[in-house]
Amino acid sequence: MKKKNSLIFGLGIIVGLTISFFLNGSTVIGFPFAGSDIEKIEMYHYEGVPAEEQCKIITEQEDIDTLYKEFQNIKVRDKKKDTEPMTGGSVTRFVFVLSDGNEYDLDYYNPGSSPSLISKAGNFEYQTSANLEKYWITFDYELVEKEPENDEIIETEQTETNEFIYQIENPSWEYYCSDAVAEAENISFKLEQIYEVENDITDLDVWMASNKITVPQFPYSDEKYSYTFTGVNSYETTNLMIFEFSGDIYHIDMNEFSMAPDKIYEANGPFTDDRGYVNFAKVKDGILYVSTGHKGYSVNNPSTGYITAIDLGNGEVLWKSAPQVSNAYNFEIIGDVIICGYGFTDEDDFLYVLNRTNGQVMEQIPLKSMAEYIVAKGSTLYVRTYNRNYEFNIKRPPKIIYEGCYFDEGVAKYWGEIPLTESPMIYCEIWISNVTETTFDFLIKEVVMATDERTIVMPLSTAKIVNNGWGAIYEGEEFTLSFEFPDSPDVFPKSITVDGWEKLEGNTYMNNSIPGHESG
Repeated sequence: MKKKNSLIFGLGIIVGLTISFFLNGSTVIGFPFAGSDIEKIEMYHYEGVPAEEQCKIITEQEDIDTLYKEFQNIKVRDKKKDTEPMTGGSVTRFVFVLSDGNEYDLDYYNPGSSPSLISKAGNFEYQTSANLEKYWITFDYELVEKEPENDEIIETEQTETNEFIYQIENPSWEYYCSDAVAEAENISFKLEQIYEVENDITDLDVWMASNKITVPQFPYSDEKYSYTFTGVNSYETTNLMIFEFSGDIYHIDMNEFSMAPDKIYEANGPFTDDRGYVNFAKVKDGILYVSTGHKGYSVNNPSTGYITAIDLGNGEVLWKSAPQVSNAYNFEIIGDVIICGYGFTDEDDFLYVLNRTNGQVMEQIPLKSMAEYIVAKGSTLYVRTYNRNYEFNIKRPPKIIYEGCYFDEGVAKYWGEIPLTESPMIYCEIWISNVTETTFDFLIKEVVMATDERTIVMPLSTAKIVNNGWGAIYEGEEFTLSFEFPDSPDVFPKSITVDGWEKLEGNTYMNNSIPGHESG
């Protein structure tokens, strides 16, 4: 059984593949045809080498537009030269059948981490954090069996996928915190407003481009998960589906959780649905954070605008915020806090800072209109409201960088699975020393896991600490490295990510010797 892995073009299409490049090294793919040129999309999916191809034929224009827009906007990177060969995982193949009879097909390969988007005719193989496999499940079309074509193939070994189904219970309509939640530590975090200007309401793209930021629009994908919904649309859903790139799938049923019994109707007043819909969701450190609320006025139904923390390991609610703190299109997680916003017509508008450990409100900042998008970049928080743009300085205590070895966390997938002497992995270690208030020294070693041999691939160098200790920059003759410490605890950053060199990009480097985080 073989799968075709190619792009089929007519003469008018073969020159059309376009790639747009961003400053951070990522790209987006531009199709050589318009969405209106698509007659249908054939979608195939298999794990391993199937006996038959299973196919869904996408014909609804709304679904076609969704897929077209998804491919147009996903960011990709060149695949690392030292990436391991494809083993395990699944392939989802998309064939865009055009009205002029031409076909354009792409293969999405997901081995469990670092998914790839492959084009033979375009002569590229990119890595992406997007999860395109989700559409095989969420698009409800009849399965069609099709005979395979004898062409090139992506062969994979079938991998185990775990599915978790959780029906979330509502612990309270007011603030709630489970006894299982550890006592929260004091967090030094402050937002200082530094900028405010009126916007044109419809100029969202201009705002993003001028600040070189993007906003997550549900459904969306991050580095490890893809978030989508089940139901008619994302605007009114109480059911989430979360796809972990390692293969696990989580079904989150929040229907009963979201029913509010205390709705109030004023005579001839505005109507409000009593059901709280999902606004946004994000997983961090194994915990799912979900924003829910109804679409009407709080005077008619005060039980709205919550953020809830759910343990993905068992589906238990860890905490639920006070009502009326979150109904923006997204929220932002920064270290140990969550930044969210709530407001509505004829209601007060605020930005809120929540303690991520227990959901309690740490700070409330008045806004002149309802928050819509919240994006953190470096030490700046960008907030777009209905008719104004704000910028805040993120004030955090300086971080102390712990000396020692930071290793690629990807090595963990081999622990206990196969003898280390049989591992094909080659990875990097970042050794940090001589830390001062403004700089630290580092060198980089490449490790062959099977032999435990180490080679210095970058000699001892010095990086300059920036963003109040939450990042660092190394400016060398060959390239510039940007260090970030995304999950910093109050004392030491326990992880590092690095951009600027393909040997290091796309990985997280951990130090298991940090006090309080020892392991291994």
